[in-house]
Amino acid sequence: MPPKKAPAKKDAGGDEKDYDLENFMLQKRLEVIQHRIQLKEEVIAECRGKLEEQGKRRADLEAQSKQELERRREVVAEMTRQYNEMQNSFSDRIEDLKAQVKKAQEDIVEVENTKEATRKEKEDEIAKKDVTIRQLTHKMEAMAFEFADMLKEVLDKMSQRIEVTHSGREEDAHSFERRLLPCVPVVYYGPGCGFRMVSNRPDGRRRVGSSLHETATH
Repeated sequence: MPPKKAPAKKDAGGDEKDYDLENFMLQKRLEVIQHRIQLKEEVIAECRGKLEEQGKRRADLEAQSKQELERRREVVAEMTRQYNEMQNSFSDRIEDLKAQVKKAQEDIVEVENTKEATRKEKEDEIAKKDVTIRQLTHKMEAMAFEFADMLKEVLDKMSQRIEVTHSGREEDAHSFERRLLPCVPVVYYGPGCGFRMVSNRPDGRRRVGSSLHETATH
């Protein structure tokens, strides 16, 4: 501590001042003020440190937030891209399947039309053949009757000529007629067919044929 000074002398007016005490008191007040200033500076420094720490944490949080937002944007963009690709793929697939279904329906209609046309064509062909068969059957029947009439007419004329020319040879004429009789067809309708040809034989039996050709050849 500084050396104590001698007590001050009283002035002429009789009042004395204790300068040392006053100086001591001022010194103490200064120390108190300096201590308070030091405390305040420490508090300010601590607050500044906390502010800096909070600033760093805020900056870190902002950086993390930006990274998270960027990552989220990337994820959303990737999901959107994949969704659009899938949607386009499904749309193309649906259109392709629709085209295949339409083509199959057109093919079915074409096949049905072709089948119907073929059926009508076959029915018309069968009907025409039936008409032709009936016409040929009628024609064969008419030809058979006509052939029988022609043979009968020929036989009648031959018989007349034989009677006129060979009136004296009745036995020979009868013999000749007997030889011709097996060739004369007799037409009648039989069961299950249009007609049959029947020819006589010299032995008295009859031969039955199913057609004109069969009768004529025998």
